[in-house]
Amino acid sequence: MATSEQTGREESCLCFRTQGEWTATDVVALMSGASDIYDALLAVDIQRRREDEQFRRMERSIERFHKHMGHPMYEELYMMWRDYMRMWRKERMLMPYPPPFPFPTPFPQQPYEQGPSAFDIFSEIESFVSSDDRLRIRRIHMASPGSFNLSGSGEIVREIRELIKDLWFRNRQEKAKGELDIIDKYLTMRRENSDLNLPPPPGTGNRKLVKTVQERIHSLRWLERDGKLLSVPEHIEAEKE
Repeated sequence: MATSEQTGREESCLCFRTQGEWTATDVVALMSGASDIYDALLAVDIQRRREDEQFRRMERSIERFHKHMGHPMYEELYMMWRDYMRMWRKERMLMPYPPPFPFPTPFPQQPYEQGPSAFDIFSEIESFVSSDDRLRIRRIHMASPGSFNLSGSGEIVREIRELIKDLWFRNRQEKAKGELDIIDKYLTMRRENSDLNLPPPPGTGNRKLVKTVQERIHSLRWLERDGKLLSVPEHIEAEKE
């Protein structure tokens, strides 16, 4: 575990142990696979933070308005709308009438349709984050055995490790659920916010993004089955010199 001098964030290493002869195509498959899985989780995190900021702005507006309320009717309206805010991610709701107080931006009738989707963010990730926030190369040692050591956000790297272990080591009952459901679970987890203590909205997993992650997972599996990678989940945590 280390801290980046550029971003000040906690960083961890995503490690892959190699063996045998590698082609340029093999290297591209590994690097693009790991990078896209990382960017998918990063995109969902960006989407969550954008939603959270919108929520906090509205909540701050509510609190400012609440200071000036004196009539019981307005207090009742305030409580109704406060309850709605706390259900922001619980279920899709259309607003039956305009809010009884001002908001900092036009109030969305369908909050979940506002702003870019996680897949849109993923597709244009360079427009949302700097290169310092992306998965970076720490060390490459081409040999048999060799290694690819990549560095990124400690939180996201830990989730990638757990996702890979879940997919590689799941039992028969878990296999019946399918890879897509497991991947969707991890992407949905990125939408949770411990500060607001709000559940994610239903159906938050963008199916295009889930499918993309599944394809990149398959790329890692193929390299392992072809004897190019040693067991991915067993070596993904320990950085090799």
